[in-house]
Amino acid sequence: MLARRDMMAADFYSSKTLGANVGIGAELPWGINAGLSGGITWSRYDAPQLVFSSEKREDWRFQARAYAGLRQLRIAGFSPSVEYQFMKVSTNYELYKSDRHRIHFKLARYF
Repeated sequence: MLARRDMMAADFYSSKTLGANVGIGAELPWGINAGLSGGITWSRYDAPQLVFSSEKREDWRFQARAYAGLRQLRIAGFSPSVEYQFMKVSTNYELYKSDRHRIHFKLARYF
């Protein structure tokens, strides 16, 4: 759970945010490690950005992550992993709306 208050010089940048995140991860057989996580946040801004709208900005942000790594496999001493991330911003200001998908391929060394 999270709660945050940002107070900026300009009221249209000042906001309050509430949110929650949840996740699970595990070391599976055969040296596989994996995890899933997700979260949601809601933000409400103190004043409208009159350039965009006469309404106060209100955002919903959603994020999800899936991760898998294979510690048994070594490439020059490093283990491969892959991670998928999804992020969505749903807002009443068209400029700030977004959907983002990312895939990361990584090599990590475990000590």
